[in-house]
Amino acid sequence: MSKNVKKSSCIKKRYSESSRAKSQQRQRRKRSLFKKAAEFSLECESDVVVAIRIRKTGQAYIFDSSSQEAWLKTLPSLVCTVIVRL
Repeated sequence: MSKNVKKSSCIKKRYSESSRAKSQQRQRRKRSLFKKAAEFSLECESDVVVAIRIRKTGQAYIFDSSSQEAWLKTLPSLVCTVIVRL
């Protein structure tokens, strides 16, 4: 018989004391997110755009797997369409 194991649906957040540790953790997560986006782009033959904005400083980081600028010009209309449908 299998045991009934409840999987936690919440993400446990690690709390770092120092600003340096927070910065390093943020950089690691950003790097791994961009790496996953690049892998998805290659394996699924798709264009991927990932944007990250740090709320506190306003810094923005953008990953774009596409080499076509024409696709990005349609991005604002795409975002507006998605927001309207939500």
